[in-house]
Amino acid sequence: MKIVAIVICLFLLRGTIVSVHAAWIVDETDLNEGGSPYEINPDSEGGLWITDYTAGEIWRVHTDTSGYELYKVEYPGEANAIHPSDARRSGDHFWWVDGDIGIIGRANVVDGEYTLWKVEGVNGFYGTALDASGRLWVSDAIQNKIYSLEVLSNVSSGNICTYTLPANSYTYYFASMGEYLWLGDYGNSTLIRMSIDDEIYGTATWELPEFSMPFGLALDGNGHLWYADIIHPVLRELNPDANPNMLRTYTLPDERIPYMITALEGNIWYTGYDNSLGVLDPSIAVPNTQTVTPSIGELEEICTTITPVPTSEPAHLSSVSGSIGWSQTSYSTLVDENGWKIYSMPLESVPWGIAFQDRNVYVVDKGRQVLVRLPVYTSVFLPLITR
Repeated sequence: MKIVAIVICLFLLRGTIVSVHAAWIVDETDLNEGGSPYEINPDSEGGLWITDYTAGEIWRVHTDTSGYELYKVEYPGEANAIHPSDARRSGDHFWWVDGDIGIIGRANVVDGEYTLWKVEGVNGFYGTALDASGRLWVSDAIQNKIYSLEVLSNVSSGNICTYTLPANSYTYYFASMGEYLWLGDYGNSTLIRMSIDDEIYGTATWELPEFSMPFGLALDGNGHLWYADIIHPVLRELNPDANPNMLRTYTLPDERIPYMITALEGNIWYTGYDNSLGVLDPSIAVPNTQTVTPSIGELEEICTTITPVPTSEPAHLSSVSGSIGWSQTSYSTLVDENGWKIYSMPLESVPWGIAFQDRNVYVVDKGRQVLVRLPVYTSVFLPLITR
């Protein structure tokens, strides 16, 4: 029998992990030695935005080319208080907030020209979110307040709005989708869903199990809200539309504590307190369930005009660019059962921010100051032979 042609076809296999000899082959690259990188956010252009709290820097990583720009954050008159805590891109600009003072910054992605706003009475911002209209939402981890900033024409001024949460409410992170903004209130052990597309900022509040501390938040493709509880070894799921009165709890093996999470095509990825990271397949794992009933409320919006911090004209962030050099290593398997896959990172690792971009999951390891690239899709070449 004669072989006429051999055609090589590419198949993209969706899988949680392709494991070889009980290890996961991953790529790593060094960030700023001596820095403290925390958060990582993807953008719609294939980029990643990483904040280094200690070094006062913001990384923009191009996942398609492995190129990068590294921006040095500057505040006139605040040389000793530069601690960017979160950054994300919106159109031609990227935003960041400071973790120690009430500074919000926005810079052009092309030339780094920037504008700063200082919000009085704020000791530091934490997490951020962007809504469909381009407003930036910011959490205050010290006070029971959140803020939104809408830039007006020519960035000469903006509207800063304050929303006061219930007493003892504190939130680190947001999750946003469509008309809603989600908050994890660790002070009162609640989840809050806030309507943000009209003049009435209505809320639905779910009381969580006692002493719950919702930390990382994520919305999956079905609109389900997930959160990592950093007091209990669990991930929890709420379906606010189809079944708003049921909370599903997935207990991590060996009482492992999760930090941050991200959702990817039905799976929930998380970073762990014990230098581990893992993924949950909810279609296999069996949750516990309990009844929760949301209460309905409303937040008052108080807005004022805010003008930029005076800077020399024009003011530009200094930056350097280059290419990332990846090195390959492997993480051993700790757990592979009942819908959980958990992997061990080096002992000194402190995995924190986690995001999906360009067929990979990326993790910021602030313990070793490295960025980790984790393949979740594998290219397999199969020969198709015609005879």
